[in-house]
Amino acid sequence: MLTVFRNLIRSKVALVLIGLLILSLAVWGITDIFKPGLGASLVKAGNRTVEVSDVDRYANNFVRSQQNQGNDVTKQDLVQSGRLDQIINLLADRQLTAAYFDKLGISASDKAATQLVRSMDAARNEITGEFDVDTFRNLIAQQGYSETQFERAILDDLTFDLVENGISAALQPSDAISDLWNIYQAEARNIAFFITTPEDLPEAVDPPTDEELEAFYAESEAALTEPERRQFSVIALNETDFYHQVTIDDADLRNEYEAQQRRFSLPGTRTYEVARFDDPDRARQALGPLLGGNDFASVVTDGAARVEAPVTSEQSEISDQALAQAVFQSPVNVWSGPVQALDGRWALFRVTEEEAGEAIPFEDVKEEIRRELTSSRAQRMLTRAIDDIDDAVGAGLKVEEMADILGSPVFTYPPVDQRGRTKDGMLIRNLSTLEGALEYGFQLFPNETSDRREGEGTQYVIQLDKIVEPRIPELDEIREELRNALQIRRTQEAFAEFVEGIQERIDSGASSLTVEAEALDRSVERPPQAITRQSGAALGFSQSAVGQIFSAKLDEAFAAPLQSGLLIGTVEAIQVPDAQALENMRSETRANLVPVISNDLLRGLSSEAEKNIDYEINSQMIETYLSELQVTE
Repeated sequence: MLTVFRNLIRSKVALVLIGLLILSLAVWGITDIFKPGLGASLVKAGNRTVEVSDVDRYANNFVRSQQNQGNDVTKQDLVQSGRLDQIINLLADRQLTAAYFDKLGISASDKAATQLVRSMDAARNEITGEFDVDTFRNLIAQQGYSETQFERAILDDLTFDLVENGISAALQPSDAISDLWNIYQAEARNIAFFITTPEDLPEAVDPPTDEELEAFYAESEAALTEPERRQFSVIALNETDFYHQVTIDDADLRNEYEAQQRRFSLPGTRTYEVARFDDPDRARQALGPLLGGNDFASVVTDGAARVEAPVTSEQSEISDQALAQAVFQSPVNVWSGPVQALDGRWALFRVTEEEAGEAIPFEDVKEEIRRELTSSRAQRMLTRAIDDIDDAVGAGLKVEEMADILGSPVFTYPPVDQRGRTKDGMLIRNLSTLEGALEYGFQLFPNETSDRREGEGTQYVIQLDKIVEPRIPELDEIREELRNALQIRRTQEAFAEFVEGIQERIDSGASSLTVEAEALDRSVERPPQAITRQSGAALGFSQSAVGQIFSAKLDEAFAAPLQSGLLIGTVEAIQVPDAQALENMRSETRANLVPVISNDLLRGLSSEAEKNIDYEINSQMIETYLSELQVTE
């Protein structure tokens, strides 16, 4: 079917059909699709947008970093947890605020952005230690950026830092704010508590009857429904699959070493002379005659510039990075420029002499050259294989037939849901981490083979072998599991009611913490020191328990969940810093409050930006994007 469509699209018939479609839309008045607007953008803020690719880049980088740390996270998990919504909101707010800065004329300089990029360790050549354009381009490509996108991101980062630093420098928190902050942070509470578990229930919870089990089964129908699962077969190829076919001998390595001798040398020196102009047009006018062979003194007769004394240096020794790069990229004995120097003037320069640096020994770079040659030759093999894949797909072949042509294995996986999990919950990582494979695979028809797809350097074709339809297990299949689940739920409900009774008796004065503990043959415990919001975790209390402790009033009972039960306690005393202590803490606190208040002010800037910038949210597109990733459990 796909082959028929591909051939049709290339034909004149397709052009006629598309023309008729456009005409029919116009006749029926459906013209909005040709009007400018949000289109496929998720958010528009001034002349800035948030695209699906922006969200994908951010989400993919986050998922990759989590998986590298051994965490089992997929993009679908981000949707389920609401994290992807947060990412969209974060990117939207960033673009809105950045658009407001654009309108106000607030921006970091291009020079600052250039200096930041050139200072990135990850963009340096590992041999010479110098900034390397190819390394830089590979770095940003791995992160999913184009050069233009990365440049804008860097400028935005610097601009946000500029604004935040400006706000922070002007902030001076008042004594009142400082005191409130210190009271909140330093408040300490003495508590008493005991721990109770469902085993303390005065009566055992009756097991569910068959009638109750049937009702629970009917009630849980949605939760019990097994999602649609699909079985896929995949052919996947990347550069590393061809490494074993690459043969490199010492002659190849030596030839490559000699061909790149300049690269595999320590920094050399260049002798150059410079003439500086106040006016860039005047510098350009002088460049032409100089390139024609005229003497500088005969070209510049009005004293607008003079040739400075020759300088000999390595590139890293020239403080003006723009000039340094130009000098070490220009030909020898040829006037070049103009280049804007650090002092704001415009420089013409000429390299008069070049001395190469000492060559790095062949043995020191031999393995690096081997890796690079292996990679480049394997990439060429992959390129040829891509052509074979496209021909096979165009011919309508199945993946098994493609495998014979490519000499590559077919990987057939058990049926999985849209997160890449089997019925038993096992994650098929090869599918879940193959970019776009699951999303695209769940759009295929039975026995359909996809076009060649690309995911993070891997070329693949995915074939849908079988669809396992959603189903609800019969009651008899899961009777015991359901019985246990219902028993646990009823026990939890009875336990919650039991604990509420204890709290009510303590709060009403009809009982006390000690009496209730003794009735359950438990002992009341008291931490050796008062608890603060910061020290709770160190004393063994969960974040939830600390929250309950500091939400309760004096002598009021509270309950906090534990893994196997509940902590029931009361607040026996509350201490806050006195006036002298608050005064002593103010100086340090002011410094800590500056970034907190600065962040609040930046959030306020976002609100102000929304009033001043044309801001649109494509809710339908966002919903569509999320629904395509949404998993029905």
